[in-house]
Amino acid sequence: MVVPKNIGDTVNGRTSEKQPSISADGSTLYFSSNRPGGKGEMDIWVTQKDQQGKWGEPKNLGDSINTSGNEISPFIHPDNQTLYFSSDEHFGLGGFDIFLSRKNAAGQWQSPENIGFPINGMGDEISLFVNALGNKAFFATSPKHNENKDIYWFGLPKDKQPVPVSYMKGRVYNAETYEYLSAAFNLVNLHTNDTVNKSKSKLGSGEFLVCLPSNTEYALNVSKTGYLFYSQHFELIGEHGQLAPFLLDIPLSPIEEGARIVLNNIFFETDSFRLDHKSVVELSYIVNFLKSKQKHFNRDRGAYRQHRR
Repeated sequence: MVVPKNIGDTVNGRTSEKQPSISADGSTLYFSSNRPGGKGEMDIWVTQKDQQGKWGEPKNLGDSINTSGNEISPFIHPDNQTLYFSSDEHFGLGGFDIFLSRKNAAGQWQSPENIGFPINGMGDEISLFVNALGNKAFFATSPKHNENKDIYWFGLPKDKQPVPVSYMKGRVYNAETYEYLSAAFNLVNLHTNDTVNKSKSKLGSGEFLVCLPSNTEYALNVSKTGYLFYSQHFELIGEHGQLAPFLLDIPLSPIEEGARIVLNNIFFETDSFRLDHKSVVELSYIVNFLKSKQKHFNRDRGAYRQHRR
């Protein structure tokens, strides 16, 4: 039997904390609360999990989302860019209406959009859930405000759908001993050169699971102290689209004489020796790796000079 555990007093207090929604990677928690410091009655808050697995101090989502009224039942889609919630204060049709907000390039939530009639009506529409494909949604509603509610589903209109997503999962392990490793990994969208995920594989199991927007290509770099860094290039299209995960087991080789790094994210322009802009990420990793080992190189050069004498 699974025993529930309190997630800690940074989130739970003497106020009301309810309707949690957690991001696909498990690192971000959204919830509704009437805790002090809010904009109105019930507001939507967010908290981040640290490397020790503890939840940080919650932050109010701010004026773009919260009002002097009630904002409840947040749902963060696996794309981590689209937030659905219910409000009785944003411009609506009556009672609680369902809204959505999207993150902009700076990571800020934009002005909410009403999901529209006939989904929203004169009653309360709350507790929206959207499937991973982003084309079907479930919610609870009642014909009149504050009445008992039934559950309905509907096809989500194209302009209200989240970004299509897929996911990558696997394990990180020692290439020689096969021991599972906790290692840092960095994922970059090669179309934009933006970092889309920075995380670690789990201690003990080496497992990782990352949800990513589909129909683009990524550079993956994995690193751990005492090991050569690992790089990989992949595209989440075709067979690795929305329904099929990208599976990847990652071997890390200990740093030792004769060990080699395979660079999978160095690209050249077509019919040219000129490096493509997508190579910047990998080259930065090489530079940082060499800088971190500079003391070893200096020591080795000193030993070589002494040997020559």
